[in-house]
Amino acid sequence: MKFNTYGYIKNKTVLIPPGMLVREGFEYKALKPLEEKYYLIFPAYDGIYWYSLNNE
Repeated sequence: MKFNTYGYIKNKTVLIPPGMLVREGFEYKALKPLEEKYYLIFPAYDGIYWYSLNNE
């Protein structure tokens, strides 16, 4: 598994486990089991992670 930081010490690029609940804006969603994409995970203060696509 590949880890990167993009200028933020706590923000890592990781492969999210299937079905993990993430937040996109004000919407919550569970990732589909077959989605194998890397996401940028931001620190979660309420247990839900922000994410964005890593377009590498």
